[in-house]
Amino acid sequence: MNIPSISVDYAVMERTRQIKMVGAAFNWSDMGSFLSIYSYFKANGHPVDRNGNMVFGTALHTEFLGLSHCMLVHTPDALLVLSLEHAQDVKKIYERLGKEKPELVKG
Repeated sequence: MNIPSISVDYAVMERTRQIKMVGAAFNWSDMGSFLSIYSYFKANGHPVDRNGNMVFGTALHTEFLGLSHCMLVHTPDALLVLSLEHAQDVKKIYERLGKEKPELVKG
């Protein structure tokens, strides 16, 4: 819990001079945002409604009224509803919850 919450590439990779590389050929997608996750799942057949809205984590029938390109993410202890235009801002919520409701931010 004392390790700062920063990306490995910034915390380690950009700071060391003792790194080695090994060539490899494989597909890669940086799942660094909900927009990346949305794009990946949409490309792999996850259902979206006629307005491009997507639901994760529940089989409950869900309707989006007056919204487009949004995601609903259901976990056992929280719901997140976001416009994909603001997918990068989820980090702000995560950081705030880390202070206000640390029980929701598990590792």
